[in-house]
Amino acid sequence: MQAAELLKYIKNPALLDKQSTTQLQKLVSDFPYFQTAHLLLSMSSKKWDASVYQQSLKKTAIVATNRAHLFHLIHQLENNIAIEEEKKTFVEEKVIEEKNTKEDQKHELDILKATEVISETKKEEVVTKKTVEPEEVFEKEIKKQVVESLVEKEILKTQEILYPVKTVEQPENFSDWLLFLKKNNGQSYQNIEEKVNEQKGKDLAANNEEIKKAISKKEKNKALIDKIIDTNPGLIRNKEEAKFYSPDNKAKESLIENEHLVTETLAKIYALQGSVNKAVRAYEILSLKFPQKSAYFASLIQKLKNNQ
Repeated sequence: MQAAELLKYIKNPALLDKQSTTQLQKLVSDFPYFQTAHLLLSMSSKKWDASVYQQSLKKTAIVATNRAHLFHLIHQLENNIAIEEEKKTFVEEKVIEEKNTKEDQKHELDILKATEVISETKKEEVVTKKTVEPEEVFEKEIKKQVVESLVEKEILKTQEILYPVKTVEQPENFSDWLLFLKKNNGQSYQNIEEKVNEQKGKDLAANNEEIKKAISKKEKNKALIDKIIDTNPGLIRNKEEAKFYSPDNKAKESLIENEHLVTETLAKIYALQGSVNKAVRAYEILSLKFPQKSAYFASLIQKLKNNQ
């Protein structure tokens, strides 16, 4: 490899090709500690020869002082190559697009020209038809329309004579309305009033009949109740009167209003107030609620009874 070629590859690694890979392999074998040659070989083989790249990368990593920098250089070359390829592709696509645009514009111009020619031809045909059409056709059409309009007018006049339209005047107030009814239906105001009174009488009679039926039903129910009371007075007895008076029950009701709220403290308060019966009842309830303390509550009950 010549020195000028080596400098060219160092300045622009993107120029590396298959031939440069072979030349760099020979250079590395001649100068095994030449770091730049190893780096260029790795770059070139990565692009053109994967098998050589695997071997050269190991040797390049050994002689390289900074492996992170080595990784950056190799992949930077790959990115630059991809960018160059994208630029080429973009330029090619742009050229193709411009070419297609020019062709489309040319095609549109051809279509517009053809359309103008067709429209001009149609206009000429229309003008020719108008000039060729005779005046007799227009005269016939006008005569036909005039005759049809005259016939329609004559038919309308004939219908009005044969079937005249009768306008019915509507009454404006109540008196006019009565006169209108008298004239058209043959009924006078007196007849209408008689019919209204007759209907009122029928409605009143029906209401009276319903009232009589309701009163009769109520009287029957009352008579039935009185009969039951006379025959079996015990069935309608008041519950309070039927209940047998018991002094013990009255005393219990007056002692404890709510047995669920009884506590030992409440029983002691009853005892201190002198309400011995209430206190005894409270201890009885507590002994039922707490059977394990029944002996204790029994002794208190006995003590209260002894002090009474």
